[in-house]
Amino acid sequence: MGRTVAELGITRLYLFGPLSRNTRAGALEGGMAEKSVFHGTKQEISDQIPTYARPGDWILVKGSRGMAMETIIDQCKSAIPDTHRQLEKD
Repeated sequence: MGRTVAELGITRLYLFGPLSRNTRAGALEGGMAEKSVFHGTKQEISDQIPTYARPGDWILVKGSRGMAMETIIDQCKSAIPDTHRQLEKD
């Protein structure tokens, strides 16, 4: 999966969990810059994403139900402004 991420031109990759090391290796082998691949805890990822997210960006959060990745979604939702809601008010 990491190599595919690199080949598609994805600009940032956030990884969580011990098995993600293979994804990281594939992304780096595929040409992704090391500074664009972040491995950390869910809290660290939740803190990083709003720093780099811009209007129009797509954010895919993928993981098994047991990893409870929805915690990242919930934290990012509260940290990233809802541009649709802002547009509706104008």
